[in-house]
Amino acid sequence: MPFRPFLAGFLLALFQPAGLFAQPKEEEPKQKFTFKAIAFARVPGLEEIYFGEERETLRLPSRNFSQPLEYEGTYPTIFYGKKKDEEGNEIYYPVATVEVPEGLKEVILVFLSTSRKVALTGRRFQILQLDADKARFPGGGRHFVNLTTTDVGVTIGEQKILARAQSSATFVPDAKTAEAGRVPVQVHFRWEGTWRLLSSTRWTMDSRVNTLVFIFEDPIRKRISLRGITNRLSAPPPLPEESEEE
Repeated sequence: MPFRPFLAGFLLALFQPAGLFAQPKEEEPKQKFTFKAIAFARVPGLEEIYFGEERETLRLPSRNFSQPLEYEGTYPTIFYGKKKDEEGNEIYYPVATVEVPEGLKEVILVFLSTSRKVALTGRRFQILQLDADKARFPGGGRHFVNLTTTDVGVTIGEQKILARAQSSATFVPDAKTAEAGRVPVQVHFRWEGTWRLLSSTRWTMDSRVNTLVFIFEDPIRKRISLRGITNRLSAPPPLPEESEEE
């Protein structure tokens, strides 16, 4: 009877292992970029963190940027801490995540400590990311990266800069400001329709360096903060040679 071979074939197909006819799983798309990092505040025990499939090491400096590092892995980018379990085995656990937009090849990552409440969830850092191309501007200049939800105005000598909320603006000293050498600086932020003072200081106009200025909402202090990172564009002039005494 033709029914029996059909029934046998049907039962054979029904009880085959599930993975036998399964389609091969597609690999998750990988992202690749170069990054430099800095931490505005240290988290005890997390001076070194890890990233990528090979768990490469990132030592988080707090004064200057780290050396450029290559990332190749899944999206988003996850950073890990490391500890030992009860049996003494090393295990990695996520401490921060950042979504770097596709197409960016060079990125600056700024690590901020999270509040105690957020840290209880395991998220120890908030990461701010910036296209590294924005760090390329003339010596003596400042590039203001406003990561807050309010406008920020800066007066440098007699020059004025407006960095609107969630945007950036570049300051390049004019001839008068450059010649002044050291000029007064005031930074204000807009709050409920009025301008409030954030910082009052003096800056030196040095054509050998430029400075990235981050304006951000500090998750621990719960207020707007300002932090500048200086990049040296050229080596300082050599010291004059001392004449030998006879």
